[in-house]
Amino acid sequence: MVNWREVERLRSRGLDWETVAAAPSVQFLPPDGVEDAGRALKTLYLTRKSQRSRSSRGGSLAAEEEAAAARAPARLWSSRLFPVGAFLAVAVAVWSIVAVAFPAPYGIVVPFLPDLLLGLLLGAALLIAAFLLGVSDLRGAWTKPVAVGIVLGLVGVGLSGFVASQEGYLSLAPGTPYGNGFQQAANGLWTENGRPVVFFMGSAACPYCSASSWAIRGALDLFGGLDGTGYTTSAPDDSAGPNTPEVTLYGSTLGGTYLTWLPAEDSDNQVIQQPALTPAEQSYLSAYDATGSIPFLVFGGIYIHVGTFVEPASLTTGGAVGTAPYTPSQVNGQMQNQSGPAYSAIIQYVYLIAAYCAKIDELAHLTPPSAVMQNAQVQADLQQIP
Repeated sequence: MVNWREVERLRSRGLDWETVAAAPSVQFLPPDGVEDAGRALKTLYLTRKSQRSRSSRGGSLAAEEEAAAARAPARLWSSRLFPVGAFLAVAVAVWSIVAVAFPAPYGIVVPFLPDLLLGLLLGAALLIAAFLLGVSDLRGAWTKPVAVGIVLGLVGVGLSGFVASQEGYLSLAPGTPYGNGFQQAANGLWTENGRPVVFFMGSAACPYCSASSWAIRGALDLFGGLDGTGYTTSAPDDSAGPNTPEVTLYGSTLGGTYLTWLPAEDSDNQVIQQPALTPAEQSYLSAYDATGSIPFLVFGGIYIHVGTFVEPASLTTGGAVGTAPYTPSQVNGQMQNQSGPAYSAIIQYVYLIAAYCAKIDELAHLTPPSAVMQNAQVQADLQQIP
């Protein structure tokens, strides 16, 4: 139903028939096959005006106009809500798709994700409200806001990527999983001071980090010696492994010239929390740890491991969660004596982690320590690294 009052209002402003016909508030749908909508509206308007002046149906036409006028405010609101809702929904959808497809750096600015979701919900609510109020020319209503939403969504993504890169966030390639918590990414080698980086993120309260810390220390000791470590236990109320013995890695440093060691471990052993990260470290976490699992290790920016190496249950006196955990001193004694259940559970991962450290040394054209390269288990593990 054409809103004739709106037609007359727009014509009184001096707008031509083509512009009037295209206005959503006019609610004019030209017949199929008609290319000149303005001319069609003008013909219909003049015919109606002539009929109104000659017909006894003037009263019914007036009533019709009154009804159309009563609906006009709702139609006007729908014509405003629909493009805003469509724009928001499309812009947020574009941003979200790119952020999921390229989590670094675009996913980095998604501490924004709750805001993006809110924008998407707001856009959907506006679209629903527009439909309830009654969208008149749906065909003409969606094209412009959708086009603008796509353009501005891409502009927002581009600007966020630029800002992220200026802040130090990295553009990283997607990871390809290849088993046992590992994935490989086609990134450049991550180095600092000419040495490949081994980055670790975890929490002292996490039993998986605690159990794996023994293997991490054992491997790094083969590459120069880890200093600044201590001993503690994981959170006492964690069902996965309460009071799991741990080597503290926060604040530790690695000697030698083979690797750059970057530990990021929260020191609170009561509650699992994420430690503060640099933009580069956060880039790797956002790109390769969608589940938020820890421990999280990156070897040279190319090989990534998410999850535990050593099971907390293997560091208990009964070999199962619920039995008494070993104390740090008992595990340390087994590692020094190279015997015992805890030693057997840890040593295989000492060599596995050492193999990845040796691999990134080779990629950096550094010669790993001879004791590492002469170890048969390290060599066997090296052959399995893609």
